[in-house]
Amino acid sequence: MNKILLVFLLSIAAFPAFAADKQKSFDRVSQTNTLRCSYSNLSPFLVVDPETKAVTGIMHDLLEEMGERLGIKIEWTEEVSYSNITAGFTAGKYDAYCGVLWATPARARGMMFSDPIYYNTVHACVAGDSTAYDKSADALNSSDKTLIGYDGDISSQVAKTLFPKAKLMAIPENVSFAEAISWIATKKADALATCDRIIVDDYNKHNKDNKLKIASPLKPLTYIQVALGLPLQDIALKNMIDLAIFDMQADGTVERIMAPYLKERMKDTIIIPQINQAAKGTKK
Repeated sequence: MNKILLVFLLSIAAFPAFAADKQKSFDRVSQTNTLRCSYSNLSPFLVVDPETKAVTGIMHDLLEEMGERLGIKIEWTEEVSYSNITAGFTAGKYDAYCGVLWATPARARGMMFSDPIYYNTVHACVAGDSTAYDKSADALNSSDKTLIGYDGDISSQVAKTLFPKAKLMAIPENVSFAEAISWIATKKADALATCDRIIVDDYNKHNKDNKLKIASPLKPLTYIQVALGLPLQDIALKNMIDLAIFDMQADGTVERIMAPYLKERMKDTIIIPQINQAAKGTKK
């Protein structure tokens, strides 16, 4: 009986510490007025200079504006691979993942997401000289086709769901996204099911010989939210960031920041929530 009582009392004593630990990112940001951001190199959304490690690009500009509105400094703390984002949250290395991040069910087990900053149209990408997929990507759903994808990622999820007859080749965790899509251009595999026009255009800009193209450009395979990654159960931090995102969408700042980088490519790839139109009960 005494042992049971002791365990009960220890559990009660530990509960406040546990609850406080879940709020540590928000508490730390409040105390230091600094949001520590992790990120990955994915031009033009976020570009890391290989020598100086300076960070530029769309997400950099969006986060710096967010910091201004929240009265906090944005610290670009650590470059991480997508597969290691959750581990960094667990270790308390940073407060948010501030690169381009697709909010997916598989990732939701290891992190929370902010409200979407924008939505991405998602297409398959194939070798640049392919013509079989110009009007439809259906031909990829065949046993003689090979798609690539990261284990547990939406790249594999979309491939399995929409192209179940095709073979799926796993991309090793230590292989970057840029290297993985080069397999498509060089025909080591037939397609990646999660590309967009911006990714393909940027790849082709830096690779003159082996190029990529979008399969069925007029018909996206799906749509996906792009959001910030946040530590699990840190609701106070999420609420603060969500409010800043809404504020930047409502006054058109998100679109103004993205437009100079993307120009005409935005209309095919990026869908920004139109808060002002929704409030009027109209559509854009």
